[in-house]
Amino acid sequence: MKKKEIQEITERLLQIMKIDGEVEVNETEDVFRVKIQSPEGNRLIGYHGQALEGLEKIIKQIFQKKFGEIFKLVLDVNDYKKARERVVRRRALEAALQAKREGRVVFLPPMNSYERWLVHETLSEGEGPERKVLVKPKSEFTL
Repeated sequence: MKKKEIQEITERLLQIMKIDGEVEVNETEDVFRVKIQSPEGNRLIGYHGQALEGLEKIIKQIFQKKFGEIFKLVLDVNDYKKARERVVRRRALEAALQAKREGRVVFLPPMNSYERWLVHETLSEGEGPERKVLVKPKSEFTL
């Protein structure tokens, strides 16, 4: 039922936005994965995925208000997030190798919460949109 509701909410939002697209919802381990395929994907993704993040938050808020539950939802448009995930993971591995090889701190660029989550083994520094992921050699790691 929830899966169908999320699909209907997402399709209604696309209709309101006057964007054509196909919506598919899958549920795995209490995570709803919503995939949208659209020829107008760039409008849904926005600059550096900012529109995608916003749309994901809107869908979560509507669903949480309707059912009074907090849940995990991952929204992807035209596999943008899937491709971005590969880039972020590769960048994190490269930074970790660089930190180990050079014995120094290596900074990754600011990332959104999803991207930071992808490299959750690392430490974070900074606040808000200027927050950066910090990769340190093991010898410099302290709690």
